[in-house]
Amino acid sequence: MKKLSKTLVFAACIFMSMIFVRPDRLLAVSIDHATNDTMLDAAYGFTPRFIPGITQAIPFGMTNYDEDNYQDVNGEITNIDREICDTARITSNSQKGNVGVRYNNVGTYKGQIVDLKLMLEDWNAVRPSGTYKGRPTYPTIIFHKKSIRAQPQAFAFKGLKWSFTFYQHGTNNPIKVSMHNTFQDMDATEYMILNDGQGIKQVYLSNDTKLLTSDNKIYFPSSSSVTEWEKTNWTTILAETSYFNFTYGRQRDEDTNFSTKLGSRSFYWWIFTGEAVARFSTPIITEMVNGASHITVHDDDVFNYEINTTIPQEGTGYHYSYFNVKDTVADCFSVETNKISVVNDAGQNVTSLFDVNVANQTVTFNLKNTADSSFYGKSYRFIVPCKKKKGYDVSRWRNEIPNNSTITTDRGSINSNIVYTSITHNIISSALNGNITESQYGINATDSRTFSYASMDSSKYVLENLVVDGESKDISKYPNSYTFSNINDDHTIEARYKRVYTIETSAKGGKITETQKHINKGESRTITYKPDNGYYLRSLKVDGKEVDIKKFPNSYTFSNITDDHTIDAEFLPKPTVVIKKNIKKDDIYFAHGTPTFIFKISGTDYLGEEQIYYATIQFTKEDIESGNYVKDGVYIQKDIALKDINAGTYEISEVDVSRYSLTNIKEVSGGVKEANLAKITTDRQSASVTFVNDRIRYDLYTHNDMYINQFSE
Repeated sequence: MKKLSKTLVFAACIFMSMIFVRPDRLLAVSIDHATNDTMLDAAYGFTPRFIPGITQAIPFGMTNYDEDNYQDVNGEITNIDREICDTARITSNSQKGNVGVRYNNVGTYKGQIVDLKLMLEDWNAVRPSGTYKGRPTYPTIIFHKKSIRAQPQAFAFKGLKWSFTFYQHGTNNPIKVSMHNTFQDMDATEYMILNDGQGIKQVYLSNDTKLLTSDNKIYFPSSSSVTEWEKTNWTTILAETSYFNFTYGRQRDEDTNFSTKLGSRSFYWWIFTGEAVARFSTPIITEMVNGASHITVHDDDVFNYEINTTIPQEGTGYHYSYFNVKDTVADCFSVETNKISVVNDAGQNVTSLFDVNVANQTVTFNLKNTADSSFYGKSYRFIVPCKKKKGYDVSRWRNEIPNNSTITTDRGSINSNIVYTSITHNIISSALNGNITESQYGINATDSRTFSYASMDSSKYVLENLVVDGESKDISKYPNSYTFSNINDDHTIEARYKRVYTIETSAKGGKITETQKHINKGESRTITYKPDNGYYLRSLKVDGKEVDIKKFPNSYTFSNITDDHTIDAEFLPKPTVVIKKNIKKDDIYFAHGTPTFIFKISGTDYLGEEQIYYATIQFTKEDIESGNYVKDGVYIQKDIALKDINAGTYEISEVDVSRYSLTNIKEVSGGVKEANLAKITTDRQSASVTFVNDRIRYDLYTHNDMYINQFSE
């Protein structure tokens, strides 16, 4: 007879069948007997288990905590810690499917954490409450919180149906798992009925089993007891499912009249284990990369190849003689040797269980002690951190770099699935005093990218340097853009534009050095200028301000340039001073000499310099005879145009002569008449003036005499 303290270890992984199976309909389940040659498929190597410190039990539907319900068959109170157990008093059919325990994290399946919900789904009958040795008794189920275990009260129920549902950890999303579990300790007329159509693939009994079968029912025929470790009473189930249910009971209790057993307080149970009635093949292996089948990694960031496997709970006689895991990574990657690790499903680092060797891109994990029973019945994750070798060309993989691993035991080798890693790179761009194509992120390895750049103002900034990955490039080859081809690294590109300066030049009526552009800071430039023929430099403006043209008559130098400048030279036509002389035609007597008149032009020019000029007008015979100078019937006129007189302000006076006297000054243009002289201004204009003379002396002459005119300075 079982005692209350016996341990229930069970778990199941079930897939919710897409085929509806009525609860009362049983389909055929294949039940075989295992021999010494039988090898179970390790694809079903996963088994759920309570992991101390990791698994969290959350009871539901536990509304009654009656200490009396913990009493054993003799009515003695059994001290069961409430931290370990909760009870559910069954009083109504409404409790069907609403009582049980959810166990969060019962192991890892193909790299995913799995949760399990154990639930009392149905029953055929429940006896009423009663008394035993003066104490009340109730139909009760004990659920354990420190192990995956439940215990129904004997003589209280008929045909209890239990269900197990597997979920993705922390969700209510069912997850399909390939699993196995072994029912131990089926004795004392206990039976189990398996419902097919829920992912059960195969059921195995030991070759020398004491159990009998009838259709989907497995049972122990006698009332005798056995220990849970006797394989003759084991039943191993292989299933691929997210949902699984079975009916479990004790026939001798169900055959007894409930009315005669109202006071029974005894309990019975089944026990699950991960061990099986036969050995398993080499475990299957599932590889992931950073938790996925395909990832994208930036440049040389570290990523992890994760090799997941579940080791079945092999018994002592079924241990491996050798075990290793091998992963060969692509030669574009380097292995972070000091970060290699192995972690079990309890989150413990168990790298020390293995000899780890890294050689020629291959990482090998060799199990040191295959006889260590603690190695079995757990899931393991072999972690191989890698990163891309700097600058390695991955074009031959088209940026889909594959990887898979192999697990080898004395029972053969199994290859994992293939995972893929793609590499991306970033190109960080910047510009000083200019614009450049924005930084590019997540560029697939082997791709190309062109970066264009320009100054913020081409008149003020020019490309000084192009720095790619810290190295200056020949800007004459890359004046506007740079292309990165077959990208296999992160890159940087910086276009540096320097401030340059411009001297804008202009001139009217003359020539000047052309506008100077792209002048570097601190440089000097000399601007020269000269007038066109017939023009003179009248003003020079630098940056809009007039400068002294006496200091800069021909050129101007900008030194230590740190800003833009302008220079404007103004050339004006040289002024013409026209002096006209009128005398009477009849006053001319060439025998007395050629009428000659002298004019003095004195004053200050535009440069502030004092100037004196002289001019002479003579009336010759040719003038008279040609008639070119006949003004009217009385006076004749002759002009002189003076073109080499600097612009300025002048007085024009006639020097006294002996035979003629100044009688009038008229027709003054560009000035005024004052007494016996004309005041003119030739700055930015020409001027003219007419002097009129009459002859006043006819004596003191001979045809051969020369008369010397006297005049003052």
